[in-house]
Amino acid sequence: MVNSKKDDLNSIKSDKQTKDNALVDGNWHLGKIFWGLFLVIIGGLALASNFGIVQVDFSNIWRLWPLMIVAAGLSVLSLRSVIGRIIVIIAGLLTLAAVVWVVMGNFSTTFPVHAYDLTVKKISDKVKQVEFSVKAGASDLRIGSVEQNSLAKSKLESNASTVSETSDIVGDTQLANLSMDMRKNNNWFIGDISNTWTINLNRSLPLRLNVDTGASNTDIDMSAAQLRTLNIKAGASSLVVKIGDREDNVDVSIESGVSSVDLKVPSGVGVQVRLDNGLTDNHLSDLVKVSENLYESAGYNQSAKKINVNTKIGVSTFKLVRY
Repeated sequence: MVNSKKDDLNSIKSDKQTKDNALVDGNWHLGKIFWGLFLVIIGGLALASNFGIVQVDFSNIWRLWPLMIVAAGLSVLSLRSVIGRIIVIIAGLLTLAAVVWVVMGNFSTTFPVHAYDLTVKKISDKVKQVEFSVKAGASDLRIGSVEQNSLAKSKLESNASTVSETSDIVGDTQLANLSMDMRKNNNWFIGDISNTWTINLNRSLPLRLNVDTGASNTDIDMSAAQLRTLNIKAGASSLVVKIGDREDNVDVSIESGVSSVDLKVPSGVGVQVRLDNGLTDNHLSDLVKVSENLYESAGYNQSAKKINVNTKIGVSTFKLVRY
């Protein structure tokens, strides 16, 4: 008799647990529904695109990031009631509509582009040489040199950033810093960023140049400048660098991630390249290997003018060409 009552109690507990599990299942696991719908829709659109049924632009998929926050928030709520289920259905339909609208929509959210002009002047008559440090974000960056009275002229055309400058003097060297700064209260996270930055440096003074840039297209033409040192740190980028022969010795350091690097050097100048590269396709013009990771042009040691290059590059193409 006692055992029978215990069995009945166990049966009641089992039924209650089953009902509780059913209630949990009644949540419909919003996170799973969201990701399931998301993957099914993306996969279906990709398949339809491959067969030419629809045109899909998956580069716009990043615009859906707010949905991740919405899904995370709803997933921690208790939605076991009828109203909860309606919310789940609505969320699923909105997900479907958002994904289709974004990847099939031919649109671009842009904001007004503003131009920022800046001139760097000598802060003392004692200045005989300059060290420039340029810090840029995602941008099209162009750095050249011209004959001018000022040390540099900069023009940034951007819908997301401004540019600032600071200078100091150490001995006879002016240390000038040019920085691209994100503009306050901008809407970069919902629109397309546009940054085009052109910098022209003074070519009449000896120069050291440091460039730190993110994901960018960077073109540096120092062929007419009195360049002594060039240090480049770049993220995922396309990098084109042209070096001149106005100085007897030029030291170049390039550190980059996933990128394409083209380095142009004058004919007749001795060139030494030390490679510390990852998965890199290297094209080194007339240079020959002299030791592990070290390459030199013929007669390098006897050359009156020399360019010494050190690289640390990830997955990329590195090309050295003569001009």
